[in-house]
Amino acid sequence: MICHQCFGPESARRAATICSLIFLCLSTMSAPAAAETPQIIAAHAAEPPILDGVFDDLCWLMAPRASGFVESSPETGAQPAFDTDLRVAVDADALYLAFRAHTGDPDALVTSVMQRDGAILRSDDYFIFLLDTFHDHRDAYYFMVNAAGVQSDGRLIDEGVTIDGSWDGTWRVATRRGRRSVSEKHF
Repeated sequence: MICHQCFGPESARRAATICSLIFLCLSTMSAPAAAETPQIIAAHAAEPPILDGVFDDLCWLMAPRASGFVESSPETGAQPAFDTDLRVAVDADALYLAFRAHTGDPDALVTSVMQRDGAILRSDDYFIFLLDTFHDHRDAYYFMVNAAGVQSDGRLIDEGVTIDGSWDGTWRVATRRGRRSVSEKHF
C-alpha cells in the first residue's frame, strides 16, 4: 500500500491538501474501492538515490510523477490549494519515496517535535506513508516524518483503532525546504 497524508496545525486547508494523496493508495485502510484504483508505477533504481532531499538522481528523473491529488478532508474530492508530487523507485534492497509538498510559505510549517517517535501526529505538519504488507486493508506499518526530518514509525492495527508505536523500523529520510515547497526522501 502506498498512502500519503499530512496533517498539522498550519491550517485545515494545508493539511487537507497534503493528505489528499490518500486517494492514491494502492490499497486503503478501509474497504477497497469498487471502481478502478489509481496506481503509482515505481521506477527501477539502478543506483540508490542520494539522501539529500533533492530530486536530481537518475531514478527520480526516470520515475513517473504522480500528482493531481484531491482532498480527503475537510471536503472529499475538492481541489487542494497546493499541489503535491510523489515519485517512487525500487531496487533489490529498498523502496524509495520522494515527494515535494508545494506550499505558499514553507516557514509556516509547524515542526516542534525534534525527538524520534515523538508526538508528531498531535502537533506538527507531517507526511505519513502506510505499508499494508498483508494486503488485508486493516493493518499497516506507518512511517511518518515532519518537515524537520524527525521520524516516527509503528503499526496501525484493526483499521487504525490501535496504534502500536513500539515497532521501530530501519529507514532513513532527508528533508529540504525550498522557497515554495518541502521535499523529502524516504528509504
